[in-house]
Amino acid sequence: MTGALSPWWNGVGSGESFTLKVERAGQPPLPWTWEIVGGGGKAGAHRSLRGYRAAEEAWTAGRVALADMERSGRPGAPTAEQRAEIARKTAGRRNKG
Repeated sequence: MTGALSPWWNGVGSGESFTLKVERAGQPPLPWTWEIVGGGGKAGAHRSLRGYRAAEEAWTAGRVALADMERSGRPGAPTAEQRAEIARKTAGRRNKG
């Protein structure tokens, strides 16, 4: 063992556990965020792109992202939250044009 860190996606499907953390990290009105961390509290595999009004909202969005990440097992695969944000921005551009 060299002690080198492996990318988070190497742990998907290998039995390594991922944990969802929800914390108050911003200012009202959207202070709550989520982050998915690997076993042993390694750097976050994914984190929220925005804040949430309540911890429960952040928890729900984080659970969806965790399920997406575990299902896809691909590095850089966008989470449901990221896909929704992309769709929202695309729709906004279409409405302007």
